Amino acid sequence: MKKLTLLAVILFLACVAFQGVALAKVVSGKVVTVNVADNSVEVSQKNFLTNAEEKVVVSVNANTTYAGVTGLAELKADDLVVVMAAEDATSGKLTATSIRKAAVPTAPAVPAAPAVPAASTVPSAQ
Repeated sequence: MKKLTLLAVILFLACVAFQGVALAKVVSGKVVTVNVADNSVEVSQKNFLTNAEEKVVVSVNANTTYAGVTGLAELKADDLVVVMAAEDATSGKLTATSIRKAAVPTAPAVPAAPAVPAASTVPSAQ
């Protein structure tokens, strides 16, 4: 009986100790809005379970790292981003640990049409 009570106490203390632990989350999609004053960005991403578009607000702080841009102010609507974020287990709020702006691929250049020889250099059919 003592072992069962001890196990219950240990499990209870473990739950209390880890109640505010942050969980990792990836948010990827198009930027909807950037709020520099509020240090946040709203991203529209597809929920793969429901296939619906959802808007996710992610806060940034001094520890957030950036790739493809130097900071939050450089992001704009319709930019494609991948955000690594920590989710607070209690509040559910997301704080970005990194934001990477995806490079938009450009279409390859279309090669120029071959030059057509001038009429005087085209041999005539006789």
